[in-house]
Amino acid sequence: MNMQRKYFWSIFGLLLTALIFIQYGILKQYNLSYNLDKYYLTIDLISLVLTIIVISIGLTLIIAIIPFREKSFKTKFKQISKISIILVLLIMVFTYGFLASKGVRYPTMVNYDEVQTCSSNDCLLVTEGNFETETIMIERIGNFQIETAKESNKKTEYEVKWISVCEYHLIPKNSSEKTIKVKITKVEPEFYECAAAIEKDVHRSKIFIVKKTVANNGE
Repeated sequence: MNMQRKYFWSIFGLLLTALIFIQYGILKQYNLSYNLDKYYLTIDLISLVLTIIVISIGLTLIIAIIPFREKSFKTKFKQISKISIILVLLIMVFTYGFLASKGVRYPTMVNYDEVQTCSSNDCLLVTEGNFETETIMIERIGNFQIETAKESNKKTEYEVKWISVCEYHLIPKNSSEKTIKVKITKVEPEFYECAAAIEKDVHRSKIFIVKKTVANNGE
């Protein structure tokens, strides 16, 4: 029995570590220049474990109700509970792993207000110009931005409201959509990195520079 318990906790720890690595370790691939908030990471980890437990209990209850070899509900629940937890973890690991392999990015547990912007002088290099990500083309001129989806060719227009040299808000022309808050965190010759937030969800992006136009800002 002790050996079975030892194997269970070993497998549980291994799968949970793999799940956390897939969710947050993938961010390392993009070499992004801001830190995860420890408070939000802790809350997210607790939420993840609670989610696994709740789903596992639900699955165990459903299976334990099924009549099988005249065993009591309590006996079946104890026997099935650990298997359910491992099964739920396996499904989550494979699901998140599949999404990660397809390039799906997760909302990151970052406090937007604490995200640090880069040097103001660097941000001036990407105030205007043509840019692109893996999925969209971006044209930004003054206080106007057009995004064009590469696959569907769908265009979305925004008013650009500059909060500071390295932070701006994208206000959609379509009033049904939500404002996107953006902070530029790093500028390189070929791309810039930013943190974009819609309400509480913060996403990280690497945006490649197609053609730069340096704003003179009246100088």
